[in-house]
Parts: sequence; C-alpha cells; structure tokens
Amino acid sequence: MTTSSRAPALPLPLPIFCPIEPRIHPQAKDIEERSIEWLAGYDYFVGPGGRERLLGTNSAEFAARVTPDALTERLQMASDWDYLGFAFDDAFCDSGPMSTDPARFMRHANRIIRMLEAPRDTPATDHDPYMTALADISARFAACVTPTQHRRWVLAHRAWLFGVAAQISTAATPGLDDYLTIRVNNAAGEVVTATGELAAGDEVPAHEMDLPAVRALTEMCRVLAALDNDLHSYRKTTSQHESNQQNLVTVLATEQGRGLGPAANAAVGIRDRIMCRFLILREQLTATPGMGAPARAYVQSLGHVIRGNIDWALNVPRYTVDGTTAGDTVIWTEYPADSCPSAPPLPSIAWWWDRDL
Repeated sequence: MTTSSRAPALPLPLPIFCPIEPRIHPQAKDIEERSIEWLAGYDYFVGPGGRERLLGTNSAEFAARVTPDALTERLQMASDWDYLGFAFDDAFCDSGPMSTDPARFMRHANRIIRMLEAPRDTPATDHDPYMTALADISARFAACVTPTQHRRWVLAHRAWLFGVAAQISTAATPGLDDYLTIRVNNAAGEVVTATGELAAGDEVPAHEMDLPAVRALTEMCRVLAALDNDLHSYRKTTSQHESNQQNLVTVLATEQGRGLGPAANAAVGIRDRIMCRFLILREQLTATPGMGAPARAYVQSLGHVIRGNIDWALNVPRYTVDGTTAGDTVIWTEYPADSCPSAPPLPSIAWWWDRDL
C-alpha cells in the first residue's frame, strides 16, 4: 500500500548510525500468517480499506525483528498486539475524533487501563473490537508469564496512553525538551520493551530491572526508536495530514527558527548523541559482575529493539509515499553526526549521562 502526497521534502539522504547487527526471528512468516487469522476475528478493527492498511504495517516482521530470540508462542502474542497497536494508533491517536479531544480520549484510555487491571470486574467489550482484542492478548500473556511480568506490561499501557494524552493535549508545537518528555511514552515504547521481557521468558528481578542504569537504557531505547520513526515516517505523517503532526524535525524547525534542512540535520545529531550514550552505557552495564542472565538478556534485547525498528521501517508500506520507501531516503553510516560524551542541555533526558549510573 502506498500513499499519495506532496510532502515537504527533507534533505536526502539522511544518515543512519546504528552499529548493532540485524536479527529476525526464524518463524516470522508463520507468525504473520497466524496473526492475519487472528485479526480476521475482529474485522480488522476498521472500516473500508482497513485490512490493506493494517497489513501494510508489517507488524509480524516488526515483532520478529525487535524480539528475535523470543519464545514462538509469546512472539505470536507480541505480533498480534503490534497489529492492534497500529490500528489503535490510527483510529484514536494520530487521527480520528479522539485525536483532537483530550477529555474524550482520557475517558477511553482510563476504561482500557481498568479493563487490563481488573478484567473480571470490567466488561472487556461493549461491542468494541479493540477492547475485546486487547483483553484476549492480555489473558493469553497472563496465562504464561509471571504476575510481575504481566503487571509491568499493564503499567506499560498506562505510560503509553498517558503519553498519547499529553500529545493530544498539546495544542501548539512543543519545545524540544517538552517534546522529548512526551515522546518517551507516546510511541508505546514501554509496551514494546515490556513485551520483550515477556517474550524472552525469564523474569528480570526487580532489583536489577529498577537499577537507574537499566532504566536509563530502557528510556534511551524507547526514545531512539521514536525519533527514528519521526525521521522515517515524516513524509507519511505530513502527506496524510494527521491530526497530531508533532515530529522532531518540525519541533526543531519551530523552536530554533530553522528550515527543514538544518532542522533535519540537528535531529540526526540529537538522535546520534543518544545512540552513542546508549552504546557506552550498555557496554558498561553488561560488564558489571553479578548481573543475572535474564537482566543481561534484557539489556541486550534493547539493542534489538533499536535496530529491528530501523530495519522494519525501511521497507514497510506504512511509510511508503508515492512509491518511495523510507529506505530510499536514508544511507547507513559508520560515524555518528554527534558523538559528544556530555549531557545535552535538556533536563528531561540529561540524567542518562549521570556518572553514577
């Protein structure tokens, strides 16, 4: 599926710096077939054209790339959720009546969270295919993971929907620091990283999962994936006139009075500076004596999220505009645009560079 547009052009090609090897789960195609069967039970959530649009997210590929070592049964649940997540994003977050009505969105989001927290006390559906599908995935996860893991997954939804609510509530283009504060949550990154732990199998003990260094790496992973999506989806977002077009490039262009070219270059620099910090801190943390195997596997999995998200995005029909894929507009590079080792003057993320992590 392609979209037709006259999107504002960015300077091309945009460099991609990500020295992490690509991986993909060997059962990716089988996972996709089963997800399509599962989706058919919910009428693909949307009206005319919805099937083509939703299958064009290549969600099974996304799940297989960001969790290449997952248990196959759990990867199936992750794939199903990714299709649901993209459908929900299109219907409620970036477009649709709730995308410009914060109060209405918050009521709906609160209902979703309560259903996940108390599935027996809250109806899973009022003829709502999104709610019914999410209840199904939640029950399947709850049946095979630890209560702690499932609780982390539920809380990740709270963070995601809170971030979307913040996005919808921000009428004007936010400044860069405010934008990053929103972006750390509104791209469902915490759901992806929480699902990664569930899909891998073993629970990461709280005393390791809650370490400041692990939290910092997790946040960096989520923001890096979100900022990469900002760059890869820019043409799609602007061409389809989505209700909420907040994007790193437009934020920088607005805040700093730059044209698209300088703003895009600055966006790549910010992204690469975070990438460099992620790589350094991940290496330091994995060299720490005494860290358990599940925690080490989790930290390594964050790198797969970053790289897998990029590889998925480059050819996904969702980001294809006028026959041009995201991959046609980028070039791989071995060198970061900004490798400064010090924290940027952005309070929302500066703690990632703390020396005592």
